[in-house]
Amino acid sequence: MKKHIRNIALALALILALSAFAGCNKVTPGNQNADPTAAPVGSIHLAAGTGYAAKGDIEKAYIASMNRFTVALMDNMGEDWTGVVSPLSFAMMLELLANGAGEQDSKVILDALMTELGMEATNENAARLITALERSVKAVTGADADKVRRADGSAKLNLLSAILVANGERFSEDFEHNAADYYNASIGAIDFTNTQAALEEINGWVSNNTNGLIPALFDDISADTTMALLNALYFNARWEKPFVAYRGFDEADSIFHGVNGDAAVSMLRCDGEKFAYGEFGGHQVVLVPYAGGEFYMAVVLPEKSSSPAAALAAVIDHFGECSEASVSLTMPSIELSTKFDAMEILPGLGLEGVSSGNMQFGGIVDNATIQLTQFVHASVLKVTEAGTEAAAATGVTGTKNGGTIFVDMEHSLVCNRPYAMAIVHASTGAVLFASTVNDIPAN
Repeated sequence: MKKHIRNIALALALILALSAFAGCNKVTPGNQNADPTAAPVGSIHLAAGTGYAAKGDIEKAYIASMNRFTVALMDNMGEDWTGVVSPLSFAMMLELLANGAGEQDSKVILDALMTELGMEATNENAARLITALERSVKAVTGADADKVRRADGSAKLNLLSAILVANGERFSEDFEHNAADYYNASIGAIDFTNTQAALEEINGWVSNNTNGLIPALFDDISADTTMALLNALYFNARWEKPFVAYRGFDEADSIFHGVNGDAAVSMLRCDGEKFAYGEFGGHQVVLVPYAGGEFYMAVVLPEKSSSPAAALAAVIDHFGECSEASVSLTMPSIELSTKFDAMEILPGLGLEGVSSGNMQFGGIVDNATIQLTQFVHASVLKVTEAGTEAAAATGVTGTKNGGTIFVDMEHSLVCNRPYAMAIVHASTGAVLFASTVNDIPAN
């Protein structure tokens, strides 16, 4: 970085645990109540599964690989990047795609996900994670995820998938079963030749399942589209101990010293609270719990010569080593919104074959080889004195015709310099959202 940049960053590793799945009434992986004979034209409903129910604990190797993928994804966003992504949403889309690829290409995708687990084990661990998130919803709310969703009209924790196919086409039986059994997918058939109606239906599904935070995932869609795969992640939780919001132009810690200059911002502060705290390689880490204790935000303030992304990479596997200490924490009240064409970063993740069109998918749609035409990711993060609201969505489209490629002492953290954020599921360590902040517009 340039010499004038004060290269300190706060890294927040946010992992969200979400459930209330599949756009309607699904409760557990497997979609055991889905009607396989139902005609999906014009609607999105539960996909037909085999009755699979997730059992056992999530393998530590699965979470470790997700953490490695989080680091790789953030590294590809750039050292001075400001924004938010959901590694969980992005990774689960790649996992779903791997189910529709040939054996060799499936391994390439799994390698990009930094895992040595095979396809079957990856699917099973994905289902176990979804089940663990559902349990966390119940622990926080006292009700099953789908009941929470219906009770107040908006999910507090939500993770959904949808697989959509062109009228007249069918998903392969194995792909539909895997999507339903392991990823809680709903299914629908769409007239993609009516591009405006198709776009409204797809974006409407995403908007509805992200509480309106992501109103339009896709900007356009091609009439020759054969299929679209979607997922949506939504999180809304109060802090266990609310912050105090303030803004004082004469106070040094109300100025954020960004890569491209200083900005006066609203800050959040808590003094002398008991939080899990640790220091690793000079990077300070504090875990700020949400109400109910099922989720926390990991705030990472880098050592002065390090960047937010580098600090996050260094500490992401050490959150469990933090111990209770008295902490005074100051950080910005912030809203971040990111949407990008993921095709541009796939080569950096080892998936050049996807973006070039050389990797094709013969196991998604019956009697068709699919080439991906769009791969889009969007995330939103809002951090206030009351809590956090965040959402993410990942979507791909494809065509069978080639198409157009679109400790005892008190510790102090003052996050008035570049920092990163993420939301974490406490019991599994899964990272749902991750963010780096190198600049904040004055507010």
